Amino acid sequence: MLADATRLRTLATVMVPAVFQLADYTAATTRWDDSTRAEQLSRIRDTWASRSSSDDPLAVEAVFPQALLRQVVGGRRALKAQLLHLMEVSELPEVSLRVMPQSAGAYPAMGRPFTWLSFPHRQHNDVVYTETFVRSEYAETQTQIEQTAALFSALQGLTLNEDESLELIAEAVTLL
Repeated sequence: MLADATRLRTLATVMVPAVFQLADYTAATTRWDDSTRAEQLSRIRDTWASRSSSDDPLAVEAVFPQALLRQVVGGRRALKAQLLHLMEVSELPEVSLRVMPQSAGAYPAMGRPFTWLSFPHRQHNDVVYTETFVRSEYAETQTQIEQTAALFSALQGLTLNEDESLELIAEAVTLL
């Protein structure tokens, strides 16, 4: 499904968005899961990587909380590499990374990550993917997509802008 999408918008709440995860970060986040989960995240990362260097790159807008920058996943070296990777991908014109500052307090969908995919020429309806440790779910109705659009817009209104977000990521790197 990701291979056909033109735009991905995501709220990540506790982990770096899957499309941007480095292998060591993914390995650390999935070490208690079955191999299926690790393989799924690896395929997502690989699909995005191939799309980001193609003639038809996937546009990605990611929102995540500031606390994610301090969660030492995979050890300090792995987290530092991951944050440097976020800085690198943020330079791509089709990528927007925005950090929710701790000062924002509670925010819409806090603790409820989601990924919203859009497709070209209305070939497919937009899809919103949510997941818990028990199940995953796809939302596709027009009402659900409209609710997601309003929610994502509200989130972006509370985040730091892209430059401020990049500065915060760079600051987190210096603390490692």
